[in-house]
Amino acid sequence: MIRKRRNGLQVQVYAGRDPLTGRKRWVSRQVPGQTKRSYREAKKIEAELLEQVDRGQHRGSSSRTVAELIERWLGWRQQVRPISPVTVANYRGAIDRYILPNLGRAKVQRSMPPPSTRCTSTCGPVGQVPALLVAGSAGQPAVAGW
Repeated sequence: MIRKRRNGLQVQVYAGRDPLTGRKRWVSRQVPGQTKRSYREAKKIEAELLEQVDRGQHRGSSSRTVAELIERWLGWRQQVRPISPVTVANYRGAIDRYILPNLGRAKVQRSMPPPSTRCTSTCGPVGQVPALLVAGSAGQPAVAGW
């Protein structure tokens, strides 16, 4: 899509939905001027952007890792409602000890494979998740909000 803006043209291409947020994603570029020449240049840029989107160069948060997502979640969790420093320390310990070593470098995808296929050497039998991640104090999940 090419739109007129104040001093030029804006080229905007739909790049799909963000797998984490579900929001529509757009890639855009600016072209100075509103002449026929700048419009032709905008058409070329639009074709280049469409090609880049098709090649997967503008994937957004689908190229993020589980470690980045967990760090973001931990910051969000502390802002939503105040939690005890002991709870934060327990979360941090579980994250550092169990989650990051096994899944930290994995890329976040729309549907991740089950943990049993990624960490069979440290998680125990197939399908079993470490007890610390299943139940925290008072039967609550140790990593709440998931």
